Amino acid sequence: MKYRILHIIYSLNRGGAERLIETTVRFSDPSTFDHSVCSLTDAGRISESISREGGDVYTMRKKRKLDPFFFSRLVSLIRKGRFDLLHLHNLPGNLYGTSAHLISRSPVPIIRTEHGYLVHSRYPGFYKHLYVILSRRSEKIICVCDDLRDTLAERFPSLTDKFVTIRNGIPAEDYSDLPPVKECREFFGLPPDSQIIGTAGRLSREKNQIELIRAFKRVSNINSRAFLAILGNGRMRDQLAAAAAEMGVKDRVSLLSGTEHINKFYGGLDLFTLTSTSEGIPLTLLEAMACGLPAVAPAVGGIPEVIEDSLSGYFYPPGNEAVLADRIMNILSDPGRAGRMGMRGKKIVHEDFSAGRFASEQDELYLGALENPEHRTG
Repeated sequence: MKYRILHIIYSLNRGGAERLIETTVRFSDPSTFDHSVCSLTDAGRISESISREGGDVYTMRKKRKLDPFFFSRLVSLIRKGRFDLLHLHNLPGNLYGTSAHLISRSPVPIIRTEHGYLVHSRYPGFYKHLYVILSRRSEKIICVCDDLRDTLAERFPSLTDKFVTIRNGIPAEDYSDLPPVKECREFFGLPPDSQIIGTAGRLSREKNQIELIRAFKRVSNINSRAFLAILGNGRMRDQLAAAAAEMGVKDRVSLLSGTEHINKFYGGLDLFTLTSTSEGIPLTLLEAMACGLPAVAPAVGGIPEVIEDSLSGYFYPPGNEAVLADRIMNILSDPGRAGRMGMRGKKIVHEDFSAGRFASEQDELYLGALENPEHRTG
């Protein structure tokens, strides 16, 4: 018997949660599961790859906060779609998906994934009050790292038994055959003979790239070959560009737009960095490590579950740009150490953070919910 899973998420733009759904569709057991994806808004860039992998994509075309027609379409999809399980993602999936599940009187089980930290989020206050009520309708709530699971269990103790950890995974093999460094740098217009520090992600306050620019200023005062490349889109672009100019490093900092060719971005770097104030297990960190790059990142969220300090990279105390700069310089000054760290990180990702492992653990959770006699639909 094949089970039909419906994922519900706010959009299908190229963010971490959306890419994990893409990985699920690609690596879940095709003899047991068919996956469909419902975007509460419009189809985004990932919808095409989901369709190529055989997943159906539905769009609810939500346009504004109060849109009863959008919600009625969602209720109808759940009621008539003949799905066996709903997999809801983040706030919008939980709020609208659980509510529609209730109104449709659907008997199918719900699995949810929390991709980030509710306690650190900008979620509205009313949702935090509804969280326990909505969450009681979920069989299990997947947390992408142990730290997130522990944080949520402490905040919502009545839900402790529902929280489980399934760490993020990536198709590590996709990052094993990079183009030559020269070609990668030419593609992005990066200087060919520099030591390039790079980061990738949404340009936002919580990703905190401003701290990296401040640390880079310290590095650039000592290392004349250092160059910083920041890849991503977001509302902080102008502020970051202004900060680089104010610190006198404008000509040694490149702000690059997000791209499908992120492999080439990693291939042009000597070192990968993160400066986020809050993280689960960031896919960009896994991807960079899969490419053999050493990493420097703050010891927040799930990052210590990925990096082995001094072996595959370095931690630094969040907010301490001086230590961040020191960690970066330690790696850039010793190519042998950088190479050893990169190989260690690559091994960790291939062994512990593969897409196959991620999908297999998720499939097992689906079966556990589906085989519960209370929810059997066949």
